[in-house]
Amino acid sequence: MVKLDRGEDKIQQICDSIRSETLLPAQERAKEIVENANIQADIIIKKAHKEKERLLHTAKKDIEKERKIFDSSLNLATRQALEVLKQKIEKELFSKNLKNYLVKETKDPKIIANLINALIKTIEEYGIDSDVSAYVPREVDLKSINSLLLKETIDKLKEKEVIIGDFDGGIKLKLIDQEITIDISDDALKVLVSDHIRSDFRKLIFS
Repeated sequence: MVKLDRGEDKIQQICDSIRSETLLPAQERAKEIVENANIQADIIIKKAHKEKERLLHTAKKDIEKERKIFDSSLNLATRQALEVLKQKIEKELFSKNLKNYLVKETKDPKIIANLINALIKTIEEYGIDSDVSAYVPREVDLKSINSLLLKETIDKLKEKEVIIGDFDGGIKLKLIDQEITIDISDDALKVLVSDHIRSDFRKLIFS
């Protein structure tokens, strides 16, 4: 019985020795591995979060940059479109209406005759001795204009009457000897008037 007990004790000692020399170190190593794995996992997760934040920040910066470029391009395109629109409105509303108005007002035979009479008188007052040709708009009543000219004016005209010109309104007076043309046609008047009122027109329409 004593021998049996001693045999069991021996076996127990062997088991305890195996446990202490093999299992316990293995458990400690396993525990250490798990702890290290947790630490590494935590580091990886933190790095992943930092990388995610970096990527998000970079993405936001890129998006903001693209948005600014888009806004800038859109603003430029809008300004260009508005300028084209302004020019079109100015051309259609201002230029055409002004030309139509000037043509209408300067095709009146009475106005044309008065202009020619006044210019001939001024030329004589300045002592300018030259034959003169008077040109009038394409579509006017020549007889009406000639009938309204003063005798002194007719005497000064080389042709003794007015001549059809290549414009729509106003007159052109040519001093033949001096090779000078006094241009008071609708186109010349349009340029003259436009230079003075264009800025006011723009302020009125576009302000």
